[in-house]
Amino acid sequence: MVSAGTRLAGHFRRPATAAHAPAGSHPTARHKAEMGVAATRASQHGTRETDNQSTRSPLSGSWRYSESLETRLERRTVLGLLWWWAPKLPVLSGWKPTEKRSSPPPPSQPPACALAVSSGFGPFGEHTVNASWIAVQELEKLGLGDSVDLHVYEIPVEYKTVQRLIPALWEKHSPQLVVHVGVSGMATAVTLEKCGHNKGYKGLDNCRFCPGSQCCVEDGPESIDSIIDMDAVCKRVTTLGLDVSVTISQDAGRYLCDFTYYTSLYQSHGRSAFVHVPPLGKPYNADQLGRALRAIIEEMLDVLEQSEGKISCRHKH
Repeated sequence: MVSAGTRLAGHFRRPATAAHAPAGSHPTARHKAEMGVAATRASQHGTRETDNQSTRSPLSGSWRYSESLETRLERRTVLGLLWWWAPKLPVLSGWKPTEKRSSPPPPSQPPACALAVSSGFGPFGEHTVNASWIAVQELEKLGLGDSVDLHVYEIPVEYKTVQRLIPALWEKHSPQLVVHVGVSGMATAVTLEKCGHNKGYKGLDNCRFCPGSQCCVEDGPESIDSIIDMDAVCKRVTTLGLDVSVTISQDAGRYLCDFTYYTSLYQSHGRSAFVHVPPLGKPYNADQLGRALRAIIEEMLDVLEQSEGKISCRHKH
């Protein structure tokens, strides 16, 4: 509590007198009367000006602002409290400043799927139910996992259809690998063919047709090898413990199987494979052939990826 004496001492303004008047000014009788009245009131009661009160100078007649000591103390107290409380107000009220949220990172894109195409043949001759197409259908049921996009096709046993369809498949899908599957009446094991041959096609197809030149591609190379290491694939599949025997061959038979294989190898620059399966029940059933085919294609894709990785490293160095 501020005492009245202190308040008066800090608040009292002595009215301006002639001595305090600006140089060259001469107070009039009216001004002198006002000065006398103001001095009398101040001596009797003390000048009490309320906070934020405007007073008029008796001499100059101008208005000026006067602030008491109590007002100044109160103002400083309020400012001090604000200075002390301001940082604590957000915490006491539970308010938190809005944090600038960075935009979430874009969702990671899923890895690109490998694309594989597998084909089997339709009926022909004594094979009214072609084991190759049955095996490919079983493969389609099993699938090759989420990382491989599989497409399957049944190919008629016709030379002209093969010459038209195989290039169309490569142009449509641009796959990492195409695996053709055919049936061999002489096979007792699942056979991986290493190469395709260009000439020597004399057998008639289902339309009683064979190429007049007896070749796949005129002026084409005598044979084309697959870029897939069939020996490595055969070893890998054998170690898996499947109840199916797997072997290697370099002669696909000079019929529609060989014709299809060479056409695909020529179109893909070697990125094709051919698998011969025995007839159904001699000795394997459809499920066994489908599982063997799945294991073979998975190993082929893995071997192909590793070989291309080595080629890429050589190019970098």
